Amino acid sequence: METRIAKTFIKVAELGNITKAAEQLGYSQGAVTSQIKQLEEDLGVLLFDRIGRGIQLTQAGRNFREYAVRLVRASEDADAFAMDKKDPEGQLVIEATSSASIGILPKVLYGFHERYPKIKLSVRLSEDTDILVSHVRQNRVDFAVFLAPKENYDGCTLVAERKEEFQFVTSPSDQLATKKKVSLEDVLDDSFVSAFISTDQSMKNDYIVESYLRQRGYDVQSSVEFGTVASVVNYIKTNGGHAYLPLFMIENELKRKELCIIDTEPIDIHEYIQVIYSSTRWLSPQMKLFAEYMKDVLGKE
Repeated sequence: METRIAKTFIKVAELGNITKAAEQLGYSQGAVTSQIKQLEEDLGVLLFDRIGRGIQLTQAGRNFREYAVRLVRASEDADAFAMDKKDPEGQLVIEATSSASIGILPKVLYGFHERYPKIKLSVRLSEDTDILVSHVRQNRVDFAVFLAPKENYDGCTLVAERKEEFQFVTSPSDQLATKKKVSLEDVLDDSFVSAFISTDQSMKNDYIVESYLRQRGYDVQSSVEFGTVASVVNYIKTNGGHAYLPLFMIENELKRKELCIIDTEPIDIHEYIQVIYSSTRWLSPQMKLFAEYMKDVLGKE
C-alpha cells in the first residue's frame, strides 16, 4: 500500500468528512473518494460507514487505522534518516485558556521556537474548557493547554500536566497585606474578586474556590467578577481587593511587589496545567516534537 493512500485514509478518519480531508490534503474530492474506494477493494473490507454528509470508521476501519499510522510513521522516520533533517518544518495550532496563554505559553513557545524555528505556531484563545476540549476531539486544533481540576477527558490523550499552587493575594496598599494570620472570613469579604467565564449556553466559575468554600460554610461575598484571570490581576493592582490566583500567573507582579500574598490558612484545592490532543489523531513529526517538549517542561504524573 502506498504511503500517500495511508495518509489520505488517516486524514479522512480524523475529520470524518471527505470534502474537508480533500481540502487539507490538496486533492479533489473525487481523488480522495477514489483512493478510499481503492483501499477498501484492496483490503476486502468496508473501512467507513456513510452517514448523511459525514462518514465514520467501521470496526474494520478502526482496526486498520493502527497499521496505517505505523506505515506513515515508518516512512517518515526513513525519510528523516535519509535526509538527516535537522530543521523540522510544519505548523501547530494550539488552543489555550487565557490563564495558560499568559502564564505558561509565552516562555514555553519561545523556547520551542528557539529549538525548532521552522515550525510555525498559531495560538487561539478559548475561555470555556468544555469548548476547548470539544475542539480537540473534533481535530480542529492540534493541542489544548488549559488550567483545570484533574480529569479524564474521553477521546483525548494527556501529554503533560503540572499541579499549580494557588494563593490569596492583594495589593501592597491593602490593610491585609501586612497582617499575620488573617482569617478566611476577612479575605472573603466584599472586596473579594472572582473570575467567571460566559458562553451563549452558560455562565460558570472559572475556578472552584467559591463552591469549595461555600460547601464548608464560608460566605463568599464577591464584589466584582471578570471573564479572565488577567483582568482580575489588573483590577487588584489598580483598585485593590483580594483574589485567589495561580502563582505561575502572578510571578512577575509578586517580584515587582505589585501584588503580595495574604497570610491566611491554605485551602485544599488542586488545579493542573494540562496539555492534551485527540486520541484519534495521527501525530505529525511537529506534533511529536511539541509533545516531547511539553513533557520536558511540565512533566507527566
